[in-house]
Amino acid sequence: MFCRHDRAAGQKILPLSSLTVERVITQIIKDEGIDTQFKITPHSFRHFFATEFLEATGNLALTQDALGHADPSTTRIYAKTSKDQIVKAHGEIFK
Repeated sequence: MFCRHDRAAGQKILPLSSLTVERVITQIIKDEGIDTQFKITPHSFRHFFATEFLEATGNLALTQDALGHADPSTTRIYAKTSKDQIVKAHGEIFK
């Protein structure tokens, strides 16, 4: 979807580096003046994706695969639970 168009790429279609993406995002945030209100990074977008994906699917294994995590404990950080959620789930199961 995105590729480099610099002289070093020449005629080749090369992917953007993570550093380039970070620099572009940082510049856009600065240009729009929201850098003082929010701390937005490329990882913020990944975290948002992971959280929304997990919430929509309710499937930690599927989210793990979508993120490319080898270790489920890495994905587990996106699965925030509260005491209320546990009580509600227990109540729904054991009516």
